[in-house]
Amino acid sequence: MAVVRPDLTIDVTVGAECSNFEVADVTGAYDVSTNPEGYGLPDGPTVNNVTSLIVVVTNESEGWYLTYTFTISSGTITACTLSVSGATATNILAELSSTVWPFADGVNEFDATADYGVTIPELTDGIYTISYTIGGTAIGGDGQPTVFSFTTSEQPTLSCDLCSCIEDMFLDASGCGCDDKMCNAMKARGYFLASKFANERGDTEIAIANFEKSQSLCEGNCKDC
Repeated sequence: MAVVRPDLTIDVTVGAECSNFEVADVTGAYDVSTNPEGYGLPDGPTVNNVTSLIVVVTNESEGWYLTYTFTISSGTITACTLSVSGATATNILAELSSTVWPFADGVNEFDATADYGVTIPELTDGIYTISYTIGGTAIGGDGQPTVFSFTTSEQPTLSCDLCSCIEDMFLDASGCGCDDKMCNAMKARGYFLASKFANERGDTEIAIANFEKSQSLCEGNCKDC
């Protein structure tokens, strides 16, 4: 029998001024009452069963991605590499602020866009996906060692510049009786919200399209909005 999947869950926090992504593993430890699908659930993997972790940060709007590959032993990260858009991976173990895993919320979150001595693309406004894949070997329901791999993901939106622009549009239109300005501000806000709703549902293409229309309105050159 296969290894039972835990309720693998991550929490992605967007840093101040959209400067970074911090990833926490909030799956938690198994508790029959309060967390029945945490690490250590019956016939599922424990923390110590996890020997690999892959974190991929993808800028869906621009197409580039970062791949972090971790080797883990008994809750300790023993190796870590970073590859940018499929290029040759670089060893960044010495650059990590913590080698403890799982990444705990408020304790040792993993900064997925920090300076690890590797040049990475600039973070810009847009739609992102962060995937989180654990792997290893655990005892399944048949009592035999079984290889497992489980993935979860989050789709954060970076929008600091866009939100600031929309605020400026409303302020510029406020009280001036400029119907076109107010209409464009409302359209920009509407497209931005539509993008967020689509992203939350996993409709990436729709999210990107609406986000770009909102950006175009802010830039004053949207002809098809």
